[in-house]
Amino acid sequence: MSWKRHKRLKSWSSAMVLTGISLVFIYPFIWMFFSSFKTNPEIYQSNQLLPQSQEFKQQRQVLIQNDQKVVNRANSFREKRKLKATIKVLAKTPAEELSSGQKLELKQAQTTLDKLNTPAPLQEPEKTVLKEDSSLWSILTNLDFQYFKILLKSNKPHLAKLQKQIDAEADSGKVAALQKEYDFLAQYQYFDFSQVFMNSLIIALLHCLGAVALSASAGYVFAKFEFPGKKALFTLAILVILIPKQALILPLFEWINLIGLSNSHGGIILPGALNAIGLLFFTQIWKQVPNDLLDICRLEGASEIRTFIHALPLISSALLSFALLDFIMSWNEHLLPLIVLQSPDKQTLPLALSQLMGAGLGEPLAVIMAGATFTILPTLTLFALLYRRIKSSLSELHIH
Repeated sequence: MSWKRHKRLKSWSSAMVLTGISLVFIYPFIWMFFSSFKTNPEIYQSNQLLPQSQEFKQQRQVLIQNDQKVVNRANSFREKRKLKATIKVLAKTPAEELSSGQKLELKQAQTTLDKLNTPAPLQEPEKTVLKEDSSLWSILTNLDFQYFKILLKSNKPHLAKLQKQIDAEADSGKVAALQKEYDFLAQYQYFDFSQVFMNSLIIALLHCLGAVALSASAGYVFAKFEFPGKKALFTLAILVILIPKQALILPLFEWINLIGLSNSHGGIILPGALNAIGLLFFTQIWKQVPNDLLDICRLEGASEIRTFIHALPLISSALLSFALLDFIMSWNEHLLPLIVLQSPDKQTLPLALSQLMGAGLGEPLAVIMAGATFTILPTLTLFALLYRRIKSSLSELHIH
């Protein structure tokens, strides 16, 4: 075997192995996306990745009918119990003491109870022949985005807006369409997705900007200056990394409550404004910047702050890389918002989605999957835009 052929075979083998590993990591996200279009029984079928086109719609209709049957049986049971109580009260009174109205009420209650106790005649179910097209194109073109609509619009502000439109609309056809949409969304009362999404975005962006600014400046000081206690503080930063956040959550909450940031976004942003990982990262990055370039700024009469600002473009890739990593961590943060935030209108998206799991097994899990799909969109977009910068900054990072 020639050297070129051996090299080509080796590269192809490496590509196949890496592709397989990538598919293993990507599969959960693909499964989560397609689960946004499934009913609960389909989601629990772990061997079925794609939703069925025609069968999916039929199963959903059957589930709706079964739910309606349960509601009808429950209403019938309550009506029977009410009629039996009425008949029992009237039957205790002697017939000669009953008024004509009471006799009529007793007769009507007995007649209604007999009708409810009479079983409905069995009807042969209509046989529907399904021509199932299992091609990928058929499945993709038949995807139903109703669960995304439920997540985005099933909240009190949107329902109130729909109600105002119904009251102000004069066309009976439009009123019926709006009322149908209102009745459909009123079955599900979830959080205000747009508000919660903006809360997470604002917190993640401010947390990211604060962490980048403070970590970069602290790393600059540790890399370019000598001062008493430098090694001790650097060692302390390493020790902070080793302490799990769960062990610090109680004193952290007491501190946040003491300074008056409880139940506010500031209580989420401030604790992570400077982290030890960022300090170590930027200390190593600043060590790669030659001191001669900084001395040029100092010889021109620039202050140390201006020298630091002018040197920031030299580490722009590192700044963007750390900003992305911090954004991802703060975007997916769950523990601190759970402790600090109490108001529903101030919750973050991961926290709001996690609370839907406690709503009961009758809720459509596809709504949670749709929300989880939205959670990865900002980080996925930023990673795609900043991939080259991240790759170059990590290649320049050398631990001394």
